[in-house]
Amino acid sequence: MTNLTKDTQVTTPTPELRLSRRQFLAASAALVGSRWAGTAWSLQEVLADSKSASVVNVAPGVWAVLSKPLEGGFDTLCNGGIVAGEERVLAFDSYARASGAEWVINQTRELTGRAPTDLVLSHHHGDHVGGIGTFAQSAPDGLRVWLTDSIRDAISSGQLGAAKEALEGAQVVAAGESAEVDLGGSSVTLSAHSGHTASDLVALATGDSSSVLFAGDLVWNRLFPNYMDARPMELKPTVAKLLEVGASSVVPGHGPIPSADELQAYAKVLDAIEELARRGHEAGKTAAEATEGFALPGELGEWTLFNPAYFQTAVGAWYKQLG
Repeated sequence: MTNLTKDTQVTTPTPELRLSRRQFLAASAALVGSRWAGTAWSLQEVLADSKSASVVNVAPGVWAVLSKPLEGGFDTLCNGGIVAGEERVLAFDSYARASGAEWVINQTRELTGRAPTDLVLSHHHGDHVGGIGTFAQSAPDGLRVWLTDSIRDAISSGQLGAAKEALEGAQVVAAGESAEVDLGGSSVTLSAHSGHTASDLVALATGDSSSVLFAGDLVWNRLFPNYMDARPMELKPTVAKLLEVGASSVVPGHGPIPSADELQAYAKVLDAIEELARRGHEAGKTAAEATEGFALPGELGEWTLFNPAYFQTAVGAWYKQLG
């Protein structure tokens, strides 16, 4: 998604690149029935819905917030999640706008009886951090923010008021390390990686019969990923490591919850972009020349571009690392 700042205006995706309403509803229908063989918990009905996002139950005490930007709602923009313990409630990412954050906070109160006490920030892009202040203002006993030093450094300069205070007192997960967030009777494991950006934080909520991985923008589904700040040589092994976790459900940063086959298709999308970039680099082509006329193989399914230049951006990110 777009790397937003406080002065950035969210723009509507190019109309000709949108899915039709029929296509979008067909994709959304996958949310109400799990296609994970052997999963103890299948996805439940939509528990809350707005123009921008839906909330679905993915495991006991765990919910996914799934944004719908192709439907024209931009309050949330990214996906996120809610994990409830006996004493604390964790929110994953803070969404693009205060209005989106407020909607998720209200749904959290409806589901758990409390506002979030903990907030995990997956990375610094504006569609994931725009609602920090709103989350901080909703926590009567103070909001505990979890991030990495790199994430905090990238977003703190423009934050004011409650958001700035929350960031200054944040809990830091060191690069390459993990941390346990005790929610009372349950916990969530955070681990720091890189790939989509220089610093990406993921969260794994593990129960007796299921586990849910909130992957942030390290994983996308049906929406082609934004490589704007990507480190593609690190992205591929990071994604491979996350897939090896074997979580019952993986909540991507954007797009519907993927099936096992769709996760493998995403890995192959990354492979296809690498092959395109290496071939173009070896031939001495510019990123624009390398991507002219390019399309992903049909067997990988339909991948929508938020911006027609996203293939070029992806190849450009590879060129930076290929030198």
